[in-house]
Amino acid sequence: TARLGSQITVLTLKKEYQQLKRCLRLSIGFQLDEKDDKVIKHFIEHLSGASTAARPKSVAHAPDAENIRYYMWNCHERVYKHPRCMIQLSFWLHIAAIWGLRTGETTESSSHRGSNESIHYGDITLSLVPWNGNLRYQLKIALRNRKFNRGHEGKVKIITLREHENPAERSKCPIRWFLSLALADEVFADGLELKDFERRWVHSSAGSRVFQIKECKKNTPIFRKL
Repeated sequence: TARLGSQITVLTLKKEYQQLKRCLRLSIGFQLDEKDDKVIKHFIEHLSGASTAARPKSVAHAPDAENIRYYMWNCHERVYKHPRCMIQLSFWLHIAAIWGLRTGETTESSSHRGSNESIHYGDITLSLVPWNGNLRYQLKIALRNRKFNRGHEGKVKIITLREHENPAERSKCPIRWFLSLALADEVFADGLELKDFERRWVHSSAGSRVFQIKECKKNTPIFRKL
């Protein structure tokens, strides 16, 4: 919330100031110069009576995310406007629960469209790799939008998601969630269909097989507003 007790927080004031600048820029094309911007920020940071404290944040664990996903698919009666919504949310819950990511690091913001780029298909590498005598799918995701690291290519974090081999876990498999979205968006360069992913093979001269993304699809957000 914006207040701790009876005091408004400095962080909230900073966010409101950012929103005000954005509204002025988009509505009338007005933009403060750098000097005036610094003066106002300094005023906010040293405003008498504003709180600099932060509210303790609760932590959601992986079982909590799984309970949400189960309820969404088996109990909730809401009908979404687009069938992609439930798949996007399920895939996002898996990534957030496993890696503890912030929402803004992975999703397209409906309030700041164009300022938060989400994870694009170009940030993902889907490959087929040997594992314990079999071939298993894995995803590598480049997180370009991590807080404090945006715009720093040398600080881009790569996370890996692997296929669930246990048949009982297939409904929770991140590879299946990704393929559901990617095939609907027709992102694969070779025009691959679902049946093509059931035939697992890797060239004898290669250690793995990478599935190429179309150039025209690389800037398409995966978790996007519908």
